[in-house]
Amino acid sequence: MKCPYCKGKNPKERTICISCGGPLEFDTETGEKTDDIVYDVQTYLIPSIIALVFCQPFGLIAFAYSLKVIVFINNKQYDDAKRASRLAKRWCWITLTIGIFLFVAGIILYVLSFFGIAILSVILGSIE
Repeated sequence: MKCPYCKGKNPKERTICISCGGPLEFDTETGEKTDDIVYDVQTYLIPSIIALVFCQPFGLIAFAYSLKVIVFINNKQYDDAKRASRLAKRWCWITLTIGIFLFVAGIILYVLSFFGIAILSVILGSIE
């Protein structure tokens, strides 16, 4: 079956594209259009990969849930796919929040240590 989005070739039993993760338009068993619910489920695969690169422990959780979405869609378990999609999105946001917090805290500690060394050198220079 050919994907309508990326034109990639897929096995007949697939409901989502191997290449891009987009839903395939027709169910090969019945020959009818797939349920519209498939189009509502997002995998959050790219954000979870980015989260995995920048904040590994929490990004790994987001990545696992985004892969679960793909598995559930392939098994036509759309309710479970929606739940896993919500959890993948939630963990992406948690990872982003923690990453920004740690980045800002690192900058603050760097600046404070820089000014602390500068003030200490001024104090020691005035003593001598």
